[in-house]
Amino acid sequence: MRNDMKALVKAKPEPGLWMQDEPVPEIGPDEVLVKVAKTGICGTDIHIYKWDDWAKKTVPVPMITGHEYSGEIVEVGADVRNLKVGQRVSGEGHVVGMKSRASRAGKFHLDPDTKGIGVNLPGAFAEYVKIPAFNIVPLPDAIDDELGAILEAVGKVAELDLSDVEPTSHPLAVVNVWAEDEPRASLSREDALANAPDPVDGAFRVPAVGS
Repeated sequence: MRNDMKALVKAKPEPGLWMQDEPVPEIGPDEVLVKVAKTGICGTDIHIYKWDDWAKKTVPVPMITGHEYSGEIVEVGADVRNLKVGQRVSGEGHVVGMKSRASRAGKFHLDPDTKGIGVNLPGAFAEYVKIPAFNIVPLPDAIDDELGAILEAVGKVAELDLSDVEPTSHPLAVVNVWAEDEPRASLSREDALANAPDPVDGAFRVPAVGS
């Protein structure tokens, strides 16, 4: 495996994302390295692209963006159990500190040390992403890479009482960033998006490498 990769980076404190070369992440003993197959565009990514007030106070620059993904494990840390190279996976995008009272009680959603993949930690809009093994969700054969990339979003919807939610026109975009070693961003699920508005007004027309 080569030592560098293509990634979409919030490289400057201004609107936009930049495609550039980045080092392939080096994993720790409790982490895995995932070769990314598909990613999803979240509203968080739109905030980061536009560089609004929330993004300015939240996201350190530079930062590889993206936190909804699926892919294949290509390396496992020395202390990782029950995961293996070649396994298809997705993962939870919130990395908890594991030291707080909330975490020790199993209330991980209340951990004050939580950091976000693609927000505070390098993300999945890249050829490879490193993820704590604790966050990894193995994908069964019945779940393809496109659906695997949006498990987090589906999980959030499942938490809602849908009878009290008004329908919206927000589209769901599933992105194939990497194909045949040529970086690109291409929407799939065309049937679902055919009548949907553009979510970003061209936000992911990515500048060429080095521009």
